[in-house]
Amino acid sequence: MKKIVIVILCLLPFVKAYTQEDEALRKQYEDFKNKAFGEYSSFRDKANKAYLDFMDHAWQEYSKPLVAKPKKEKDVPPIVLQDTTKPKQDKQIEITIAPKPQPQPEPKLVIETKPVEERFFDTKHIDFYGYDIALKFDRSRALNLGEVSPQSVKQAWQQLCDKKEDIFLQCCLKVKKDYNLCDWAYLQFLNKASRAVYSQANEAEILTAFALQQSGYKVRVGISDKDVVMLYSTPYTIFHVNYYSLDGECFYVNRNIAESIHICNLPFENEKGLNLALSRSPMVGKDSQLFSRLLQSDDVARFKAATKVNKNLIKFFDKYPVSMYGDNTMSRWALLANTPMSKEVKQTLYPQLRSLIQGQSEAQAVQTILHWVQTSLVYEYDDKVWGEDRAFFAEETLFYPYADCEDRSILFSRLVRDLLGLQVALVFHPGHLYTAVCLQGGEARGDYFLIGTQRFFICDPTYIGASIGQTMPQMNNANATVCVLE
Repeated sequence: MKKIVIVILCLLPFVKAYTQEDEALRKQYEDFKNKAFGEYSSFRDKANKAYLDFMDHAWQEYSKPLVAKPKKEKDVPPIVLQDTTKPKQDKQIEITIAPKPQPQPEPKLVIETKPVEERFFDTKHIDFYGYDIALKFDRSRALNLGEVSPQSVKQAWQQLCDKKEDIFLQCCLKVKKDYNLCDWAYLQFLNKASRAVYSQANEAEILTAFALQQSGYKVRVGISDKDVVMLYSTPYTIFHVNYYSLDGECFYVNRNIAESIHICNLPFENEKGLNLALSRSPMVGKDSQLFSRLLQSDDVARFKAATKVNKNLIKFFDKYPVSMYGDNTMSRWALLANTPMSKEVKQTLYPQLRSLIQGQSEAQAVQTILHWVQTSLVYEYDDKVWGEDRAFFAEETLFYPYADCEDRSILFSRLVRDLLGLQVALVFHPGHLYTAVCLQGGEARGDYFLIGTQRFFICDPTYIGASIGQTMPQMNNANATVCVLE
């Protein structure tokens, strides 16, 4: 016992020294954190104050919205290869290379909050594509626009700037991070969250606008008749959605409005446009009953492959805007093709396809996948099925009963990249979309594009029965535009 006491007494100076050092480090960290928060809070306060100071004088009238629509080409029908005995000769084709969209930076989030006491919270639950998300907000809020005018909008905005909405913003940004929400999904979540807090459409719209702006995105506020309207910007051209050109930049409306509108055209510091590219498969809730489908090729092998698709993901894709990067037409399809497959498809379909191509050379494996896509899907024109042109994400092609040339090419390009790790390009000829695969082993023969030093051989999922290097008879590849996918 005496020995234990002696040991403890000997250690006391060290414990005391450690405690003092630990406390000093903790104090240093707290000082740094408080200083950083103070600077951050000061920046946000200054930005919001500057915004409010000019809000009275920044309203401009705009009379008529614009709307972009994709150019409609006459569809090239599918063709079944007739002569399978004709030998293929290597043929290099000159083409135009479409520029790749530049990666868009993440917005600098301008909202940071200190913890708020739980007793001030109210909670609402939101069903967001299969997820039950708990949304916290300050129960003491009482936003009420009354008669819509520039003055009432400014007063409401000023009320939102008083930090009472910080817990709502903090909650929304945490959802964005935790659920891997892309920019478009985040906008949809804010719309739903704001409507959960406010049943009145105008109050909900201004809360969405404020939350999106404070999250770092480029937002403008408008008044149309008796309605508040949020407008958002993106470097992508969105089709079928009304927009206004403000200083040469497109701002898209978040809700349907009358044609005449007064817009508060004020920038906010560090704002960024919405990035519509999907670098990862969106996270959606688990579907208790996954949609199952059996796809069988109509060739000699008659290979059957079963796949399962999450219907929550299909719902998400169904609402995704049709768009292209700037005026780059090829980016419209590249955005869809570059979106990764979900884990459900990778866990069900991919093992079967890997088993099918096991032991084959790269060219043989590409040929196998090409024939499976050519013959296992039913072709139909979009106009007949949907009433308009509509391209699918790869996942959608596995879900819907019909697929045209765009859908087949996007699916085929995704499968070849995922299963074989090969580079793939989309090839656009007026009225038709097909693909080209980079094959360097010398086994492939036929029509190809030379991109740098690499040969990309034509692979057309709509030319039924055609193999690598064969082009539809009426296609003039020299008039085609090529986009190399990620």
